[in-house]
Amino acid sequence: MNTDNTEHILHTKREIEGQPKLWEETLKLLGSNKSLQEFYNTLASNKKINIVLTGAGTSAFIGEITEHFFGQNQSANFSARAISTTTLVTHFTSYIQTSEPLLLISFARSGNSPESIAAVDLAEAHCEDVFHIAITCNEEGELA
Repeated sequence: MNTDNTEHILHTKREIEGQPKLWEETLKLLGSNKSLQEFYNTLASNKKINIVLTGAGTSAFIGEITEHFFGQNQSANFSARAISTTTLVTHFTSYIQTSEPLLLISFARSGNSPESIAAVDLAEAHCEDVFHIAITCNEEGELA
């Protein structure tokens, strides 16, 4: 095995093993972000909104583990669910009510996955009223 490949494997292993701690830190960071909270509160107070938490591959799991946070507020004027980008790309209009406002929260490590970009493009093309939050590790990625 060459050295470059070994370093890549070790980097990937460390990255995967560090994800649980990273998700906890990210959740705390998002919870303390005042501008994000203001955006969300303004959006949720003005209209009924559908929230879709999405990502490709392991990023789809982030939506699944955060979906329950939105369900804790029973009086809220929204519904929230996790749908992977691969499902959105192949069946967008089967899962999304395009005539209702949509908040698409996209999770992406690289910010360049074709599925994530396509999900955003489909939301823009099909939805009458769409808002986006992109959470990515790569501020230079296309999703950002």
